[in-house]
Amino acid sequence: MAYDYRAGHYQLVLCYNHPTPAEIQAAAADPAEFALKVVGPVIFVCFRFGRSIPWSDAPFSIHLAPEAVAEIPAPATRETRILLQVFLVDASTGILKAMRAFTFSPAFSRALEAGIAKQQEQPFDRPIYDQSINQVQRQFTSHQLAASAAITCRGGE
Repeated sequence: MAYDYRAGHYQLVLCYNHPTPAEIQAAAADPAEFALKVVGPVIFVCFRFGRSIPWSDAPFSIHLAPEAVAEIPAPATRETRILLQVFLVDASTGILKAMRAFTFSPAFSRALEAGIAKQQEQPFDRPIYDQSINQVQRQFTSHQLAASAAITCRGGE
């Protein structure tokens, strides 16, 4: 799984080896839920699609984006809604199996953009970042991480 922000575009890439028809359907059309959890230097974007794709998480740092595309998002207004592009790729073949777009709620959008801006202001240390991810993923399931998130929303809110 990979969550990414580059030059004003947000995307989530789901990579499954031989995704099932139910997983493809879930990514393509089922209701989606999102949760945002910041732990130390890591922003975790948690997500689930219907019943076939349970809670998962994708760690993110703006510091890992190439400099040319790592611009900080403009501050969100009360009504700003981030548009997230979602892609499901069969990792065994590289074939795109599903694609769709969602908006996040204005509150979720503001929280995510504020998290990215704060992350950009902090110094970056790759070993500490990686250690933080490993520690969180050893201590919590994706479901627990989402349940403890500061903010959640449904796709399209």
